[in-house]
Amino acid sequence: MKSVFYTPSEERIEDPTAHYVSSLILEQSSSYWESGSTDAMIKYLDNDGYTVSEMILMRRDPFGIYVQFNGPKTLQFVMCRNPQNPQLEEEVTIKLGGNPWTLPQSYFVDLQIAAQVASSYINSKNGERPSGFDWIES
Repeated sequence: MKSVFYTPSEERIEDPTAHYVSSLILEQSSSYWESGSTDAMIKYLDNDGYTVSEMILMRRDPFGIYVQFNGPKTLQFVMCRNPQNPQLEEEVTIKLGGNPWTLPQSYFVDLQIAAQVASSYINSKNGERPSGFDWIES
């Protein structure tokens, strides 16, 4: 199994280090994150090249980073600051590839948390959803 990281500019990096992805999350500006495809993705591929799971990252200042995990059998989860009542928070509209998305503001997490979950996902080497973080099924 291998991991592949796709940057917002759609550059493909095979087997990225957790440090590399974390540094992009923590150090690159919002203009970097809102260029190109306006999101980044970490994928785990099996030995035949099929997707096992993927993590999508979208940074939108001042809200933070939206982190979505797509696992086997089309299970989708998003990180959430308020998992008990995510819909109680104000909604925000962002653009993804030019298309508007309206999401609860609680779906955007702090840069530090996003860096931790991305690192955990990369370091797992198995493509499983990182535990110890607040996820809700979407």
